Amino acid sequence: MFVRSQRLKPLNDEIHVRFQTGNMSAGELLRRYRLENNLTQQQMANLLGISQAAYHKWESELTKIPIDRYFSISVVCNVKLHDMLPENWQKKINSE
Repeated sequence: MFVRSQRLKPLNDEIHVRFQTGNMSAGELLRRYRLENNLTQQQMANLLGISQAAYHKWESELTKIPIDRYFSISVVCNVKLHDMLPENWQKKINSE
């Protein structure tokens, strides 16, 4: 008997949002940062300590990037973590 699996809801520590930088998705932004640093998916995955397959899924938006990985991505790509946050979070941070 074949059982069709259900798509699981994201865990609380995962987000999937549109970003301030040109309204780019997380995967689009990740790809842009990787290409700006002249890195292959394999090189990026190695620097982040994950498999190339896992990295590919993030960039292709097949899976969501865990929130705790955004800091590592910002370090590897030499971008401010603040620049990777969703626009509505940035507005809240700037108003405090």
